[in-house]
Amino acid sequence: SFNSLAENKLMIVLDEAVDAKDKQGVSKLKNMTTEALQTINEKFKAQKTIQSFSNFACLTNHDFDSMIERDQGRFIPKEANNSRCYDTAYWANYRSTLLNATAGKHIFHWLCRRDINDFNVRDIPRGDYEKVLAKNQVNSTVKWMLSVRQKLLDTSDPTTYKYTVEECYDQYREWCPNHLGSKSSIVSETAFNKIVREYLGDLEQIRKKLTDDERMKWSIRKGANLPKDSSKRCSIRVRCISYNILNEALSSVLTFEEQNETIEE
Repeated sequence: SFNSLAENKLMIVLDEAVDAKDKQGVSKLKNMTTEALQTINEKFKAQKTIQSFSNFACLTNHDFDSMIERDQGRFIPKEANNSRCYDTAYWANYRSTLLNATAGKHIFHWLCRRDINDFNVRDIPRGDYEKVLAKNQVNSTVKWMLSVRQKLLDTSDPTTYKYTVEECYDQYREWCPNHLGSKSSIVSETAFNKIVREYLGDLEQIRKKLTDDERMKWSIRKGANLPKDSSKRCSIRVRCISYNILNEALSSVLTFEEQNETIEE
């Protein structure tokens, strides 16, 4: 495709953009925002490679959630206030004040004097709107953890529960059919445990006396060598889950208001 219009542009505006949910297209746009070089294809001319210093702005009435990922900083979504939508006098004043060469020179002078030596786009705090978009993109495992958090909040339950990895996955599998649109969204136990570990960290080692049902289930699923004497305690690894633990672990997709929701201990 021909893209000579993008050559030597500081800002490229994608007006009335629509999120096509195209992962390949999003990946290309991500590369374009960070690559130092770009290839220009101009009609009837030879292809050339030049320096790239373009920035991109998507102006849209739609939510571009497919661009937003956990712990990323390439895109900074901002939600515009609609209070001035039909205020023609307000915008007429802006146009007459700013859309002229004199104002442009002042703005450019101000920008040139900004000290950005220590600026890092990834240090910009994630805003509530970005977190809402990120939540729309999370996988079924994270959606399950969000559901558990909400249930603990709704019931004002401060308890710290301790589950084996198998018990966690069983709960997830039981939750999925009523909350997911497709069985294909259910991940394997290995993938589930990997994702949970990314958010909640390592398992905790404890010693406890198992019930007969626990001994049978544990022995079958893990092939563990359990003490013959059922009165003795066993060493097992568990996942600690509570409202506070989940609230902290899921902070990247919880709004400021949600993070400040508390329950009585």
